[in-house]
Amino acid sequence: MGGVFLGYIAPLGYAFLDRGLYLPADWCADEPRRAAAKIPSKVQFQTNPQLAQQMLSRAWAEQIPMQWVTADTTYGNSSTLRNFIHKQERYYVMEVPQTVYVQSLSAPKPQAASEVAKTMVVASWARLALEGGKKGLNFSEWAVLRVTSTTDTVGEQWLLCRRRMKGKGAVKYYLSNAPAQTSLETLAAVASSRWQIGHRPPCG
Repeated sequence: MGGVFLGYIAPLGYAFLDRGLYLPADWCADEPRRAAAKIPSKVQFQTNPQLAQQMLSRAWAEQIPMQWVTADTTYGNSSTLRNFIHKQERYYVMEVPQTVYVQSLSAPKPQAASEVAKTMVVASWARLALEGGKKGLNFSEWAVLRVTSTTDTVGEQWLLCRRRMKGKGAVKYYLSNAPAQTSLETLAAVASSRWQIGHRPPCG
């Protein structure tokens, strides 16, 4: 078992808004185990992205002013969730695997995100410090490119790439449906914001 959590981040702090219990498929199909754990019959198997979509729906129904959504690859790899957020006229910056296929606007065919990143020239990468560590600011290099994804119906969007300084370490990849005029700094700040909840105690 595990959990899915929806956090809300604002300039002055953050809070947890909602949570859902993830039950593996084998748990849901095991009636004796369900009975022992007192799991209601109405609770059926749902994936983490499906649980996240329900939480977002509830938050927006409550008129919570939440325009941006960010998450790791568990959620970013769900084209259904990305399409849902886009249809709600909200923006996502969601991490995706390096193997996700995208097509840059100047390329003849789709490629894995990792291959597309290799075509970005050195001048395309910007050095930003969006998080702090015990020894001071942590710098990363970021780059963006307009692409289309083969796994959703959003159309033209951003491929955002993040790597450690001087190209060391693994590259992280994100897709974002934010408008074409959105700055690299804004996309990188949204992608980095979820680390606040994971690495700091709640305010209050």
